Amino acid sequence: MIIIGSGSRDWKTSIPIRKVMRQIKTEFPTFTYYHGDQFGFDKISAYELKRIGHTDIRAFPYIRELGKAGGMARNRQMLLEAFIYELPKDIMIVAMPLPQSKGTFGMINLAQQAKTQIRIYDQNGDLV
Repeated sequence: MIIIGSGSRDWKTSIPIRKVMRQIKTEFPTFTYYHGDQFGFDKISAYELKRIGHTDIRAFPYIRELGKAGGMARNRQMLLEAFIYELPKDIMIVAMPLPQSKGTFGMINLAQQAKTQIRIYDQNGDLV
């Protein structure tokens, strides 16, 4: 299984993200975790997974040469690579958007178009 994390760069607190990552790790003991390698959600979620012993983590950096389009291009890259290794039913997006999370909402839209599983969590780490 591949789990793709998506969330705002504006996340400052780790408590709700820690809660979600622990739930995911309990439910799915074995998975590859993809994230966008940005400050905020991406770095916090990877750190929290490492804290609980998860090591199968892959970072996808922002594609700077594409300017403002680099984030969505990176999100498409993560999803396309996941499809190379897994069937859509074995890919899940874990999204923790904040109200201004343009990229996270873009990733949710991509996942909906690709017919993959999506779990959206609120600012408290509760499933929406």
